Amino acid sequence: MADTRPPTVGDAVPRVRGSRWTKGRPDMNRAMSVAARLSEPSRMRYAGDVFNTGKARRRDRLVSSAYWMLSTPTWGYRAVDDVHLAPFRLGLEALATTGVQPAFVVDVGTGAGASAAMLARQWSSARVEAIDSSWRMLRRARSLHKEPNLRFRRASALSMPYDAGSVDLLTCLNAIAAPSEMRRVCAPGAHVLAAGTWVPLRGEDSDWVQRFAAAGLRRIDSGSVGGGSWELYAVAG
Repeated sequence: MADTRPPTVGDAVPRVRGSRWTKGRPDMNRAMSVAARLSEPSRMRYAGDVFNTGKARRRDRLVSSAYWMLSTPTWGYRAVDDVHLAPFRLGLEALATTGVQPAFVVDVGTGAGASAAMLARQWSSARVEAIDSSWRMLRRARSLHKEPNLRFRRASALSMPYDAGSVDLLTCLNAIAAPSEMRRVCAPGAHVLAAGTWVPLRGEDSDWVQRFAAAGLRRIDSGSVGGGSWELYAVAG
């Protein structure tokens, strides 16, 4: 079947080749490398399908879920890795300088929860909800982050459990959601922060940015750090 995903969507799908968690454990390094290699085609397809259509093939979803469950300890380490978090941190700082004060914030594909915890600390009076489809990732996130205004919830980015126009700020770090679904839940005047640790900044004329624009989300700021990037989008009009 032809691959119709945007050329750079797959760059947001991590390629795990070991971490400090597996350092000194050749068996785990091998296991993670094999799991990453075998699951990569399904994970790439899954990300592309979600971004393009808001839907995903069942097999790809199951393979991706199994991979994330296996790699949870690796992502627990990355939750405290400054390099991993740098694009999200810079995007968050850029948004904060605008003076925006969101009442309800949703972090999509939160993983081990570091990005959600940063949001909860940045806006301590806001209600922050972090969603992920992996119960194991959420268990790790809850064990790491105890901010009083932060709640972790199992939910899918394909169909977020929020009313239309109810979210003031939507964020994602190394996660993919359909721009149309993002726009559906965004309130008037809302913002979207999308960051990728391994994703170079895309041009204004890229298919990625244009798909956001077609969904009613206009890119208003962006930047690069290391091999990654961040983007801020605002509800158009």
